[in-house]
Amino acid sequence: MDARLGTVLALVIVAFVMVLMTSARGAEQRRDEAEARQREADEQLAVVAERERVARDVHDVLGHSLTVMTVKTELAGRLVDIDPERAKAELARTALAGTSGVGRGAVDGRRAAHFRTCARSSRRRGLR
Repeated sequence: MDARLGTVLALVIVAFVMVLMTSARGAEQRRDEAEARQREADEQLAVVAERERVARDVHDVLGHSLTVMTVKTELAGRLVDIDPERAKAELARTALAGTSGVGRGAVDGRRAAHFRTCARSSRRRGLR
C-alpha cells in the first residue's frame, strides 16, 4: 500500500508541476504578445510624431515663402508709379519664388523626413 501511495503522490506532484509549467508558458506567451503590441504602438506613435513634425516644417516653409511673396508684391505695388521696371522685376522674382521655391522646399522637407523615418525604423529592427 505504501508503494501505491508513493506512486500516486509522485503522479500528483508531476501533474502539479506540468500545470505550473503550462501556466508559466501561457503567461510568457501573453507577455511576449503584449510586448509586440507595445512595440507596434510605439512605432505607430513615432510615425505620427514624424508626420506632425513634417507638417510643422511644411507649414513654416509655406508661411515664410508666402510672407516673402506678400512683401515683394506690396513693394512692387508701391514701385509701379515710381519705377515700373523695378516693379516688373520684383513681380517676376516673386512669381519665380512662388512657383519653384515654395514647392521645392516642401518636397525636400518631406523627402528628408521620410529618409530619417526609414533610418530610425531600420535601426530599431537591428538593420544598418
